[in-house]
Amino acid sequence: MSTEKPGWSPWSAPPGGRAYRVPHYDAKGAADAEFRAVPSTFLRTAFYWENLLDGGGPSRGEDGVLRLALPLGSARLPGIAVADIGRCAHVILRRPDLVGETVSVTGENLTGRDLAAGFAGVLGEPVRSRLRVCANCTPAC
Repeated sequence: MSTEKPGWSPWSAPPGGRAYRVPHYDAKGAADAEFRAVPSTFLRTAFYWENLLDGGGPSRGEDGVLRLALPLGSARLPGIAVADIGRCAHVILRRPDLVGETVSVTGENLTGRDLAAGFAGVLGEPVRSRLRVCANCTPAC
């Protein structure tokens, strides 16, 4: 999927009216279509940082080293804390000038190395970041 066209959103149908065939996104697009019939402000959020605390964070390999397996390469992952979403929503949804608009929010845009460094600081030990997708990944990647 390309996100290079202005106005494209992963929650709306892709150009040409094709369906994603991904229930999570299809349901969001269908809900958006229903809400467009009434005055609405659409709030789009980035990846929730809390997802990293529920099995998405670093894991210890057989060699004892902690690794964060997010193959971002040099890309940045936009993310936001759930509590910040609530604060943003409180402000955005009280603004009548935003009715009919789509507002996207993110907290930080971090690289895999940034995320690994953050975990290392909290955990008090080094965390390696897997920066690429390997054809034959092993725990030592």
